[in-house]
Amino acid sequence: MVHSPPEEEYGSLTLTLSSSGMGRKDIVPPLDMEIAYYGVFGDGPGAATVSRFGVTGTTIVEVSLVTGEWTIRADAFNADGYLIGTGSVVVGIAAGQSTQAQIRVTPLEGNGELSITVAWPAGTVANPALTGTLEPLGGSPQVIPFMPGTNSASYSYPSLDAGYYLLTLQLSDGPVQKWGAAEAIRILKDQTTEASFTLTAEDVNSGEVDLTIVPDMGDPIAIYFEGHTQQLPAGLDMTVTATTSNDPMDDYRWYLNGVKLVGATGSSITIGNGLPERNHRLDLTVTKGNVLSSGHITFSVIAPPAETVYTNLSEGGAQLDVYLYKGPQFDVYPSPIYTIWVEDSDGTYMHSLFVSNGIGTNQYPMSGNWAARPMCAPYWAHKSCIEDPYAGDPAHDTTGMYLALPSGAGGPPPYPEGPIPSDLDAVTQATRLVDFHLRTNRKDDGMSQFRVLLEIGKAWDYNSYYTKADYNLPGQPTLIYGVDVDTQSTQKLYTMSLLGAGHVFGSDGAMHSTENITTALDILGTALVHVRE
Repeated sequence: MVHSPPEEEYGSLTLTLSSSGMGRKDIVPPLDMEIAYYGVFGDGPGAATVSRFGVTGTTIVEVSLVTGEWTIRADAFNADGYLIGTGSVVVGIAAGQSTQAQIRVTPLEGNGELSITVAWPAGTVANPALTGTLEPLGGSPQVIPFMPGTNSASYSYPSLDAGYYLLTLQLSDGPVQKWGAAEAIRILKDQTTEASFTLTAEDVNSGEVDLTIVPDMGDPIAIYFEGHTQQLPAGLDMTVTATTSNDPMDDYRWYLNGVKLVGATGSSITIGNGLPERNHRLDLTVTKGNVLSSGHITFSVIAPPAETVYTNLSEGGAQLDVYLYKGPQFDVYPSPIYTIWVEDSDGTYMHSLFVSNGIGTNQYPMSGNWAARPMCAPYWAHKSCIEDPYAGDPAHDTTGMYLALPSGAGGPPPYPEGPIPSDLDAVTQATRLVDFHLRTNRKDDGMSQFRVLLEIGKAWDYNSYYTKADYNLPGQPTLIYGVDVDTQSTQKLYTMSLLGAGHVFGSDGAMHSTENITTALDILGTALVHVRE
């Protein structure tokens, strides 16, 4: 309703409402900061007023306003009717004219409370010492005076100015650092923010943490990480790059296990070489205007593989390291076999990097001699081999099968020379039954973007779906892993991911669903591809 004195000249006002920093989140208080509606109120000349409540749009057109100076205020409310922000503007209304104005709605000014708690399992830290700092955005860090108990430490700030803060924490056992973190904190007027970190025995022993953020609100500046791997062989580096939902940021700060990395002020960081074998936490805080947000990844530095294998070192293309780490089912009888190869970005086979001896020669120790097993690597074989390679050899019926046909010794006579991939003999080796590092080179074809793939499986690897009772089934099918590599990128370390499964009988070269595959998913632990420089 508009109240105004009579017989005045009038103008109109188009008012645009914008919110700033209303819906961010990191560690936040239990207050919904999502704007549901506005209340718009104005005081004009004399006794003139205007009021609008329940406004859900961001543009309001108000006509017939008395000419002169008006003060317009917009209050923001959440879905529960709680006042969460306000803003105002002073405008002049001219007779017969339409005036444009914008109100910037920001969170309420005032004070709020912060409660910080870090807890760890009893008996895991003999001489606990918890240190930390709290740094207001644009201000200086203040030391938090924690007094650790047997298995926890806490501290509360009864009154902090509303806004964003950076919280850093380090837990030590005597001189040994056990865990650390860096998180963005938000304080809101008349609200309590709870920063609760509950550690497990693994967290304390390895440096990783299961962080409970209590409670949740709004949307943050989302931080996305690329180029990292969950497991990093000791001695290698990885380049981690961060992008956000609101690039570019005003400021970047990186922390390793809660300790600020001096000089790391960009959107990417190279890290890894020289780190001890344990779990690590890498935090990033970013600022944009008056908003502070944080994100993190965890990774483990693991021991280098027990064995190094070499293939294709005479080739002049990209130099690659492939790291294969065993999963819990790898050593369960029988042993797995596998192939590693390269395709272009369209999926066209280029050349092999490693082929298990059984696949490359069709001789399997458990058979005691030659055997046709098209199910051992069907996805690779249909790309790299030919159909019925032993055609015309009555001793080896391979009708309809795609198999390798070695050109050298190793098979029973007569042993025909065959139209096989020219690189097969050079890369066929005994299956490694330990974690191993394949040091190899690509062919020099000038291609910087390509795909590295791995196919792995076991014979007679039965489960409740691929049952032993049905002797027509050879067990669970092979699994195919892969990753796209770009040698011109700053990223040098890549993690293979599961792509699909081969045909259970090896009848085709398609990639099939992994549905109903169980224990075979645990044959491989981790497969990494590293571009050497």
